[in-house]
Amino acid sequence: HAREHLGAYARSQASEFEGDYLTLRPSFETAGAIAAYRTVIEWDAAASALAFREHNRADSSYSQKGFVSLPLQTGLVHLMTNVSGQMRLATLRRTISGEMYGMLSTLHAERGSTLRPASVAFAMIPLRGADAAFGAIGATHSAYPQYRGYLDRIAAQDFALFMAK
Repeated sequence: HAREHLGAYARSQASEFEGDYLTLRPSFETAGAIAAYRTVIEWDAAASALAFREHNRADSSYSQKGFVSLPLQTGLVHLMTNVSGQMRLATLRRTISGEMYGMLSTLHAERGSTLRPASVAFAMIPLRGADAAFGAIGATHSAYPQYRGYLDRIAAQDFALFMAK
């Protein structure tokens, strides 16, 4: 079983989350573009928990890895990174088809060493052997309409609530 702070889930409960995902969020670097990369979720036997690792990021120096929390009370999925006390958290709702939609709370690296808190729409779509385009996906890219649709679904279907006031 995973530790209590990760939801105390059993290995058998976690197996349905394992796999490769197309991960999408708005790009911090290119206005209007979508950052697309691969995230792998797999069982970490040493930690007795699901772990994730990002791959194929255009900004590879910011690739994340961490653990997955599955609190049974809420049914939500949390991907957590904690490096030297700096936290990054994706909170997602999972659909019957295995797609996950929600938000990412992270730090946006600006000029120099300035970091600013940022929250953005975040989607993880099971790849299941399908081809995917990775990198900064701009409006002229053939994958853009489909990727934009995944991100637009988050607010349109109430997977997450974004408020400024």
